[in-house]
Amino acid sequence: MKKALLIILSVIVLLSPTIVGAVLYFMPDDVINTPVNISGTFYDDEGVQFEFSRSKNSLLATFFGDLEENSTASSLSEESVRYDKKYYADVEHKGKKQHLTLYLSVSRICYYSSEDGALFQINMQYSNTLINSEYAITLYEELNTPTLTTFSNEVVIPTSTGFGYTAKDGTYLSGRNSYSTDEIITYYSSKTPIFNFSTKPNLCNIKAYINNVLRYDGTLYDFDASTLPTASTVKYVIEATWIKSDANDCFGTATYEFYVSYAPAPVFEISGTSLEAGEFITVKASNVSDTSKITCFLGSTQLTDVRFFFSDSDCYALIPLDVSMTSGAYKLTLSCGETTFTASIDLTARNRDASSTKYTPSEPVTEAKLADMQALLSSVGLSCSEKAFDS
Repeated sequence: MKKALLIILSVIVLLSPTIVGAVLYFMPDDVINTPVNISGTFYDDEGVQFEFSRSKNSLLATFFGDLEENSTASSLSEESVRYDKKYYADVEHKGKKQHLTLYLSVSRICYYSSEDGALFQINMQYSNTLINSEYAITLYEELNTPTLTTFSNEVVIPTSTGFGYTAKDGTYLSGRNSYSTDEIITYYSSKTPIFNFSTKPNLCNIKAYINNVLRYDGTLYDFDASTLPTASTVKYVIEATWIKSDANDCFGTATYEFYVSYAPAPVFEISGTSLEAGEFITVKASNVSDTSKITCFLGSTQLTDVRFFFSDSDCYALIPLDVSMTSGAYKLTLSCGETTFTASIDLTARNRDASSTKYTPSEPVTEAKLADMQALLSSVGLSCSEKAFDS
């Protein structure tokens, strides 16, 4: 009995290396090479995220586990780094927690920064392991997804998509196709519509409906909207296909279903062009149904706080000119749909210190004057029912 037991134990000891070797042989390389004590989350600004560990999304675990030894300190500032898309990672490794910001690029060197602002250059071959993976799909979507724009350069959101992408090394990546909409959106125009793709599709069909009656069914390139019967609203369905080839980094299909409503073009008017710092520019906009479509720039600065309000069929806004502005010519740009209005504002600086100047009315404020002010404000849809301060 003892002899038999010794023989069995001897066989087990002799076969142990073989068994271990066999297990390691059939175990995936990415699991073998992945650090044991690592976990985290990899994500972007669009809400796409991947949790990773040794047993889940192990390529990410391996990448971040060995990232430090495959990177070198950089003397650049974060602001000077050129990149295609920014990603983030919250990593816990060897009892240490880190928040990293990654600056990924298909054609440039990639970098990452730590929470303390230190910047590191990632070895290009090493960064390619992430860039050529499914985890960087939003990088290719942002760079290569074709867009359809209207006559007024509005981007038409597709109602359905089925895109794939070619990664840097030629690997096929399946797109998320999550940026389509179930809503049939209406776009406004005063002109015959012209549709443009950022990347020309290999095949493209367009259908035009007026009052649910099909009026055109053919290729986009043969379509002439001016031949359609006169109508206030036309429904379009555009189906586009990009065939997989060396020329297309993105390939697949997209369907666009939307309305075009024809209306007079927006018209802008302003109160004047010779003003003093601290004054207001009064803007009147006609033929505008949605004031959120109006953009306003003074020079190169977008004025996001300008609010338009309706009075009858027109809308109005007041654009304040900061009291500290210096003298000079300022370009005012107002845009809505196809209309862009520009004017040169000749501004004169205030010749006083506004912070220390006391204002004394030249005439006393009477109840009659307050009533006149209320009437003026009421004429443009405003009111001043509450006292703001005592003089």
